[in-house]
Amino acid sequence: MKYASALLVAGLGLGLGLQASRALPVRLALYSIQHPQADATLTDANGNYIIPETSHMRLAAPANNGGAQILRRSYSYNDGANFVAERWPPWHQGIEYDSGLFFQAYQKDPRTGFVRIFDKMSKIDALNQFTTHVGSAIFACPPGGRKGEYIGQTLFEAV
Repeated sequence: MKYASALLVAGLGLGLGLQASRALPVRLALYSIQHPQADATLTDANGNYIIPETSHMRLAAPANNGGAQILRRSYSYNDGANFVAERWPPWHQGIEYDSGLFFQAYQKDPRTGFVRIFDKMSKIDALNQFTTHVGSAIFACPPGGRKGEYIGQTLFEAV
C-alpha cells in the first residue's frame, strides 16, 4: 500500500490551536508496527468487552473498518496558560489554555483511509467529549522525479 500520495492534517485542541511559527519534525510510525495490536475480542467473565465498543482504539482498528489503514503520527503540544482580563465592564477574568494535538495521516486515498475510519469515530468515539476540532486540510504530495524528469511528472502526464 502506498501512503505518501495524500496528507491529511488535523488539529485538535483546547485553545487557539497551533501557531503558524511552530516547527514540527516529520517522523512517521505505522501504528500496527510501532505498537502491538491489542486484542479487541477479549471479554470478561460476564461477556463484556475488555476494550469498550466506543473506545478510540477499537473504532480505529483495521478489523473494524474493512481493513482501512493509515500511516499516521500525532504530536501533542502545550504552550501553557494565559491569564485573560477584560478592561471594560463587566471585567471578566479567566485562564485560556493553548494545548492540543497535531495529527498527520498519510494514505493513497483519504476516502478509503481516513474518511472511512473517522466516520465511525466522529459518531461514537468516547474520546470526543474531551476534544475540540479546530481545523483540517488535505494536501496532494506528488511523486518525486527520476533523472531528467520534474517532480510529479508521472502524475501530471497521466491526466
